Amino acid sequence: VIAPFSFLTWRYFVASLFFLPFMFKKDETSMRTCLEIMVVLGMILSLASGFQQMAAGKIHAGKIGFITSLYIVLVPLIESVLFKKKISFLTVLSIAVCLLGLFFLCDIRDFSFGLYEFIVLCSAFLYALEIIYIDHKAAGVNIYKFTFSLCFGTFVFCFVFSLFEGMQLFNIKNALVPVLYMGVIAGALGYYFQSRGQSLTPGTVASLIMALESVFSMIGGIVLLNQIPSFSEICGALIMFLGVVLCILSSSKS
Repeated sequence: VIAPFSFLTWRYFVASLFFLPFMFKKDETSMRTCLEIMVVLGMILSLASGFQQMAAGKIHAGKIGFITSLYIVLVPLIESVLFKKKISFLTVLSIAVCLLGLFFLCDIRDFSFGLYEFIVLCSAFLYALEIIYIDHKAAGVNIYKFTFSLCFGTFVFCFVFSLFEGMQLFNIKNALVPVLYMGVIAGALGYYFQSRGQSLTPGTVASLIMALESVFSMIGGIVLLNQIPSFSEICGALIMFLGVVLCILSSSKS
């Protein structure tokens, strides 16, 4: 078993390698901008990912997924406070519909709220800040340099935090396959597409679309693992999809 920040150190190291060559290309993106992204998103994502890892195995996975996905509520709330953005009725309705869908999809049975639930809620708040920052920063930056800065900055902060986990950093042998998968697919490709998409999409819409990861997780379980979803999970996925459609309609009318 490898400790949370040690695992994340390797994950983001692998992810950053994919975009390293683009850092040597001269364009309008300054090194100062890249350093800002490294510091801001590196701190936010290392803590958010670390908190989520800490709770893994301590509380039900569905509960972690639901609480983490509360960033779909936090993003418009934070933007309304910081940037005085108005939240339309359709947006509020779409968020409510998505939350209802998530509730059924995540199959929550335990409603207790303790330390680990609070840790995951802190993670959700940090992910909301990440989405808002990317929404306001990605459009004016070379997307490859943006993704490298995000991944490399998170790698550096995770490495620093991993030093407090002892020698776990080098216990990588048994976690090599998960590290490569998370580094390449969820790291390099995932953050590239997120940054590219958010450079063209409002933050609230992006957060709701990203919350569909629970739906795709269910579909992946069906296709790859032959898992049969419950009636509740199917209803939750359909309700979530409806909520995202409502949000897209709301965005197109604003």
